[in-house]
Amino acid sequence: MAQMFAYTHRTQVSITLLFCSLAAMGDGVYTALLYWVGKAASADERWIFKLTVNRALVIMLWGFVTAVVIERLGIYMGLWTYAGPMPVLPVLNVGILPVLQLMLLPLIVFGIMRRVATDKRIPGYEFCSTDARFC
Repeated sequence: MAQMFAYTHRTQVSITLLFCSLAAMGDGVYTALLYWVGKAASADERWIFKLTVNRALVIMLWGFVTAVVIERLGIYMGLWTYAGPMPVLPVLNVGILPVLQLMLLPLIVFGIMRRVATDKRIPGYEFCSTDARFC
């Protein structure tokens, strides 16, 4: 929703907010799916606690590819257009902001999850320390 300024709004603001809210939910689903794919690939449900540079680069590359495909489809199908403030990647002609979002958002979410699950000051830490399968 923070990127709304970079898109052209063709309809009422309420419809645009609804569309952006659905996109935000899609980001959440994307991040959850990415976790499950990482869990399956590494055979380790705690893989985000052992986030290596290689894993982070794979997450970023996958985010780049996914964002480019989604943006190109959205533009092609006429679902959205960019406004003047949206910086665009040359050659690919997709907005930089949504690409950066899918490249970085999962890493930020996984970092927060790791911090919350291991911070003794946060209620519920006891759960994490008694059953290491979940932390």
